[in-house]
Amino acid sequence: MPAPSSPEEGLQAASEAGDVKGLVGLLDEYANDVDFVQAACDALFNLLQSSPSTARDFVSRRGIEVLSGAMLQHPEHPEVQQDGCALLWRTAELAGSFGAKGIVDRGGLTALMAVLSNFPEGSHPHEAASLGLMVLEDNHLISFDEDPSASAKPLAKGKQARSTRSPGRAFASFVARPEPRRSTPAVAR
Repeated sequence: MPAPSSPEEGLQAASEAGDVKGLVGLLDEYANDVDFVQAACDALFNLLQSSPSTARDFVSRRGIEVLSGAMLQHPEHPEVQQDGCALLWRTAELAGSFGAKGIVDRGGLTALMAVLSNFPEGSHPHEAASLGLMVLEDNHLISFDEDPSASAKPLAKGKQARSTRSPGRAFASFVARPEPRRSTPAVAR
């Protein structure tokens, strides 16, 4: 197969081949091109939308890091943010706790929180970010709390939680913060 003559042709070829590694590589290479980032998000979403193994492959191949970096490069572009949040949400849904933990540990949570800060309540990007955060909460990786002082508690690793007060779904107010983890597993008796 001849080498693609443009990034768009490369995107189409990788998408048609189901090449997650190729798509992530292209997204990383062309992250400064907002239109390309949006097209890559769409292509990746279409690949993994109903495939848990493809979603896990996306996480394993640095997809979350690359996607989050691209989202943070274009913080004011609503389509990139909405599509990026949708991709993070679907990854967490399909890849289960592996995907959700990857999002928290590899920059996805930072990208989701930036969307909440940059877009008004009720906007499509804000709602997509809220949906992604709900999946992280379902996996017990973050908590929704109405007490903003709760976010100042140190995490198990000695880091301070980053939080954003924001209206959530159904007009509830929440603060997203990582949940504390037990240092030793509970022993059944």
